[in-house]
Amino acid sequence: MEIYLGKYLYSKSRAAPAEYTIVIEQTRRTIAKIVCAMVNHPNDVSVEFTVNEWNVEMLVRVRAEDRGQVIGRQGRLADSLRVVLSAIGQKQRVSYTLNID
Repeated sequence: MEIYLGKYLYSKSRAAPAEYTIVIEQTRRTIAKIVCAMVNHPNDVSVEFTVNEWNVEMLVRVRAEDRGQVIGRQGRLADSLRVVLSAIGQKQRVSYTLNID
């Protein structure tokens, strides 16, 4: 199955092109910097990504006691992170989803 992500054609049977991976990696580092600035233990922050059929899924992992600082009251900070990620994705023509663990 082949799908169109950004300006690249992605197939489950082959790896994403190097340029595409570079763009996702830059986005991953940007989200990691933002999250590191929000938490008390920035060394324990990790941001991983997987390319799905329809989009790129970012998974943010933080310590349990820092999770509330990333999510915020009523999820406002998490929603703000999603808005930033969406704006980056619109510029790159890539769909992103953000999960916090």
